[in-house]
Amino acid sequence: MNKEIKFYTNNHFIESDIDLYDFVSSTENKNIPPFSDEVIDFINNFSKSILLDQGSRKFPELVVLADFFSKRNIKRISNKVSNKDDSYALLPLGKTFHIAPSNVDTIFLYSSLIALMCGNICLIRLSSQRTEQINFAIDKLNSVLSQHSNFLKRLFVFNYGHNDEITRRISSHIDLRVIWGGDNSVKEIRSIPLNPMARELTFPNRFSFTVMKSKEVISNQYELNSIVDSFLKDTIYFDQQACSSPRSLIWLGSQNDNQKAQDIFWKRYLERLPSKDYQNTPGMMMDRFVASNFLSAINLSKRVNSAIDYPTRLKVHDLNSQILREIHPGNGLFYETEVQNIDQIAKQVKNTDQTLTYFGLDNSEISDLLSLISNRGLDRILPIGEALDFSVIWDGYDLIEAFTRKVVIR
Repeated sequence: MNKEIKFYTNNHFIESDIDLYDFVSSTENKNIPPFSDEVIDFINNFSKSILLDQGSRKFPELVVLADFFSKRNIKRISNKVSNKDDSYALLPLGKTFHIAPSNVDTIFLYSSLIALMCGNICLIRLSSQRTEQINFAIDKLNSVLSQHSNFLKRLFVFNYGHNDEITRRISSHIDLRVIWGGDNSVKEIRSIPLNPMARELTFPNRFSFTVMKSKEVISNQYELNSIVDSFLKDTIYFDQQACSSPRSLIWLGSQNDNQKAQDIFWKRYLERLPSKDYQNTPGMMMDRFVASNFLSAINLSKRVNSAIDYPTRLKVHDLNSQILREIHPGNGLFYETEVQNIDQIAKQVKNTDQTLTYFGLDNSEISDLLSLISNRGLDRILPIGEALDFSVIWDGYDLIEAFTRKVVIR
């Protein structure tokens, strides 16, 4: 069965004489301290290998990831969590198993490298659907591994087909399992037991949206280019496939202000769009066409423009319909709804909502919104332009705490 596991090297998967089962079941693997010099050097060299390669300019998401894992930023994170309390010791968990998604192909690298940064061993199962971007990143990772032989048994990148038995055998010996993917994939993998001491983090489907305070858009037209560019940054990268990518716009204000703000915003959006690196492939057009026609047919939306157009805008009454959320294909489709007060926004927040980006809200309005939400919805509330910015706190988890353990000392 081990021959079904292919290890990634030189831009393709190969069989290896590494016995992964023997490795994960071994108790002789040495831990290294969180944020050790050797792990910081390894991750920083990976970061530099991306930033210094001109080819990475094709992949802006990778450039952002590389900047996040620069030595400067790792030190900043380390300083925030450094243990100044001698009543406990911060130690790694041990072996961590990261299962990558197929839709946003760099997101798993954040959790994997943070786990490595915390001193853990990382086993990474790649999706069979891989893009040029992820091949580029993993090639860089392998290149750096060849220069840091002490990490050859601390970081493994591999793939295998749909095989619950392999997942079960690996899961029975690891200390943490991290699952990225759609709801059905997450449910299926979660049904495979872990050893009783293991932890599990899950990152299933989430939905995100933007709130625009219409009066502020109207009164800040001198900032309109910046407002539009920030929204484009949040929505063009990953083609709205990331859980944190806004898929809906909520306009907050009077009916007149909402309409005026939309006219101003979308006019400038179309003026700014041609200068941006975005895609509008036939497949993306077809996704928008099918979704918008279906939603119109069942009276859940009204199309503002053609599904061929980028962006395609759909007017919806509110975001409470589960069908609206499940059928959204990304790829330049935007739902729009109008509200007059904060309470109406809170009523549209669902458990699965992750990120709210905003323009024009003040701290008191954000505080009011949080107090009015009656479920566990929203893990991030950020200004527009920051939807895709990664943080060590993600989906409500503090990843440093999740990937370490505290040993009490008295």
